[in-house]
Amino acid sequence: MLDKPTPPQGMMNGDDKPTGGNAVSLLNRGKNPAGTPGESDPSNRISRSSRGLKVWGGVVLGIVAVVALVVAGIVVLSGRSKNHGSTATSPSSEPTSAPSSPSLSSTPSKPAAPEQVATEGATTGYRRWTAVQIQVAQSGGTNAPQAQLAAVATGVQLTVDRYTADVYYKQRGRRLITPATIVSIKAASIGIRNTAGVITDVTLAVCEDVRKAYGVGKDGKSQVNPNRQPYLNDTVAMTLVGGSWKVKDSSNKPGRSCA
Repeated sequence: MLDKPTPPQGMMNGDDKPTGGNAVSLLNRGKNPAGTPGESDPSNRISRSSRGLKVWGGVVLGIVAVVALVVAGIVVLSGRSKNHGSTATSPSSEPTSAPSSPSLSSTPSKPAAPEQVATEGATTGYRRWTAVQIQVAQSGGTNAPQAQLAAVATGVQLTVDRYTADVYYKQRGRRLITPATIVSIKAASIGIRNTAGVITDVTLAVCEDVRKAYGVGKDGKSQVNPNRQPYLNDTVAMTLVGGSWKVKDSSNKPGRSCA
């Protein structure tokens, strides 16, 4: 906001009126030095009276001129003061609109159902287990940390995975070259909610494409059966243990297509 200009002292307050002393001295010019009118010479009296009237008329005109100038100055200064004030409060300097606040959703999103949470968790756990199995198989059983196997499997499946890593691959010299490709993962069955509303068991139906998958034996030759089916339909039992979904059992059935 701009400060309004302060008008010159006296101009706005009416203090610059002409002083009375000059008016009195001018009026006294029509009198003789003794302070009484000159009666001895009528012509001189008339002449002095005329000069007094002329002087008085000049004083009046001077006073009127001064008052007019003062009034004109007040008008000009008042106009300037108003203009400066209007500039400070001009609508163009004000923001045209208030800043818009971000819109908030009126309906909060609903939490996922326990069935959905269990299915997604079981699927993620199965993919972790598959990644570990591929790592073990491609290393010929040499890269099979026990802690890593136990992190993705439990129960019967953990026993099978340890045997596969140590005997089937490492002792027999087998090694996986190209793994199968996962085609689909679906929930075949979902367990019931426990007292806390959490589901801890899900069975997955998994379809794998094995047409390009193969491994080699100790002699380096392919171990692929030329008459094998192009797909494997797996049934995988998943369980929630300590907050992690693990494979507790699995089986597969060869097929000509995904079930």
